[in-house]
Amino acid sequence: MRSVLNIFYVTYPSSFEKWTRNQFSIANKVWFDFFQHIPYEIVMKAVKQEISENRTNFAPSVGQIMFRVKELISVYDADSAWADVCYIVRTVDFEGIPAAVKGLDDISRQIITSRDIQRMKESAGALDKERPRFFAMYSKLKDTKEAEAVESGDLISISSNDRLLSLGAKQSELQIEMKQESEG
Repeated sequence: MRSVLNIFYVTYPSSFEKWTRNQFSIANKVWFDFFQHIPYEIVMKAVKQEISENRTNFAPSVGQIMFRVKELISVYDADSAWADVCYIVRTVDFEGIPAAVKGLDDISRQIITSRDIQRMKESAGALDKERPRFFAMYSKLKDTKEAEAVESGDLISISSNDRLLSLGAKQSELQIEMKQESEG
């Protein structure tokens, strides 16, 4: 975390011009508490992304970097999930609906049931009416799931091995997480 804070210090000097050594020490501990379960490489990618897109003269907050981390690692996407629901409604016959619903991601399955799909197939305009509710619920459930996963260090539950490895996480870090998950 010291590296992250040093990057912010150099990139946003006016944010830290009156800070004392003690304030830096406290900030380091706070940032470490939030990011201790996330591989360093992923945090650094999030920091670089935030800096490259930050249009203010102020250093990013923990929340801004955490948002970037989740954005990088999470496989959950409301637009893709809704597209899957629409595909089922438009193309799957009534007998195939239960199997198709099982193929939805776990967040979508908390929102949409086989009965919902059947109802939408039978009612003109049902997709348009259902869309806002789906997106609101998906967003809320996604945020909760991602926050819990990051806090517990269970990144695999919101990502995939391949995605985390492509972001620079080391295989050994992922194996530790998977081992803890299987023991729990």
